Amino acid sequence: TANSEQVSASVPAKRLLPLWNALLPFLGGVWLTRALTALTGVILIAVAVMAILKPSVNWDALPYLALAQEHPGDDAAALHAKAFDTVKSLAGASEFAALTGDNDYRIRQFEDPQAFNSMLPMYRVKAGYVAALMGLQPWLTAHQAAQTINLAALALLALVCLWWLRQGGTLWATPLVAWVFLALQGREIIGGVAPDLAAAALTVAALAAFTARNTTF
Repeated sequence: TANSEQVSASVPAKRLLPLWNALLPFLGGVWLTRALTALTGVILIAVAVMAILKPSVNWDALPYLALAQEHPGDDAAALHAKAFDTVKSLAGASEFAALTGDNDYRIRQFEDPQAFNSMLPMYRVKAGYVAALMGLQPWLTAHQAAQTINLAALALLALVCLWWLRQGGTLWATPLVAWVFLALQGREIIGGVAPDLAAAALTVAALAAFTARNTTF
């Protein structure tokens, strides 16, 4: 019975295989791949512009923005004020209300600078990201610095993915890759304040470099 079910399950796949084989030359066509790649680029640029014009402000933005604007001599109250004042200027009224009153933990963090300061060491360990935020601030605000890092990471990630797809002859799949990225809250990641996108881009770039070194296509 198990064998018959396995055979019957494979019949549709066998029937679709000739269709797939017929589509492959079309999908690999030069003009189609160029058009799909360009379309993907336009979509990602549009999403990036939307993320910049309407930034995504989540809880992690508060500690990172506090550390990014830290100066020698700042006490807990000063860091607390810098973080919440910056986020208030970026977020909408409903977003800020959620960040400061959604649950008991957030209420305590908003009302007590010492409580807020107590969690900063968990974010301070991302020393490279915090240093990058601070290093860009002679020219940009803390939030603009975060967006710049995210946009650079997005560009690196896109270039590496394009290279990888090209090596495999599957550039026609670029819209699918972009869709997966956007489905995983890509817009929020681009507009947010966190090292997630930069870490992902560097990881994928490292894997691509390892692949290029050890694989002959």
